[in-house]
Amino acid sequence: MRTAREITDTLAVSDKTYAQVIRFAIIGAISSGLYVVLASVLADAVGLRPGLAGAAAYISLLPVNFLAHKRTTFRSRQPFLQEVKRFLSLHGATLVVSSAVMEIGMTLMGWSSWASALAVAVLAPAINFLAMRYWVFRHTPMTSA
Repeated sequence: MRTAREITDTLAVSDKTYAQVIRFAIIGAISSGLYVVLASVLADAVGLRPGLAGAAAYISLLPVNFLAHKRTTFRSRQPFLQEVKRFLSLHGATLVVSSAVMEIGMTLMGWSSWASALAVAVLAPAINFLAMRYWVFRHTPMTSA
């Protein structure tokens, strides 16, 4: 049987990882807030179908998110094109899930556009952090200035 110390050591997060999660959360919170507002406006005010509204909002935020996470969150020095390909692949999959959640939330579940967009804003970041950390921006940090 493992001791409490062994269990907490196994679950411990390094200071480096903790800082990375905080940076990801800050960028993600800003992006998620923008997504919720933009997707809701596109669905309610512009009249786009919920799935299309979610997709348009998501796509419009990709360039800024890529650069912010490459430089700030993961501090990657890997080749730009390689990471862009991985980032776009990841977000293509996330876009499908996000659009489906918007569509299903509003049309089948009866949720408001705000509630549907909020569900996306919670689900997507958790999946994306892990995929970005371990696949898109394979951890090769830049040295701190």
